[in-house]
Amino acid sequence: MEREIKEYKRLNSIASTGGIVIFGANTDREIPVGELKESFNLEYSAYNRSFSNLSLDNAIELYDTCVLPLQPDTVMIHIGENKEYLKNISDFEQKYIALIRHIKETDKKIRIV
Repeated sequence: MEREIKEYKRLNSIASTGGIVIFGANTDREIPVGELKESFNLEYSAYNRSFSNLSLDNAIELYDTCVLPLQPDTVMIHIGENKEYLKNISDFEQKYIALIRHIKETDKKIRIV
């Protein structure tokens, strides 16, 4: 994960702010945002800041480190494909709500999908 963080920080240093950021786990790393942007003629920036081991336990820290610097207009969150969360749905919900609250505290206008 350290390698992913280092690479995202490097990419963020040359990226534009605003736009949309995909913030997901595992399979989301493979989403080809460049192709999506081109195919749908999107006029705004689009970045993928997904992690192979993203969980709700480390999501706030990783959001602040790798997504927040991009100051996105929209963030697409996809966390929870790990079946471990099914063991304690209440814990999952509380952590997801905490993440959403945290994101909204950083930018009240941000759209979360």
